Amino acid sequence: MTLAQILRAHWPEYVAQVGAHRIPTAHWRAVEAVLACRTARMGGHRYECSDCAQAHYVYHS
Repeated sequence: MTLAQILRAHWPEYVAQVGAHRIPTAHWRAVEAVLACRTARMGGHRYECSDCAQAHYVYHS
């Protein structure tokens, strides 16, 4: 299990319990960065196999 998976599963509940206004801005930024890491939100590159033409996406971290 990754940190991003844990945050996706539990961050909304944590925010609801603690209250969004009590969470420091730096914490919000850190969580958003972890959740965006290696996803389409960060962009990436498309690679294509020269033999079979199958596309493979590699997202930025």
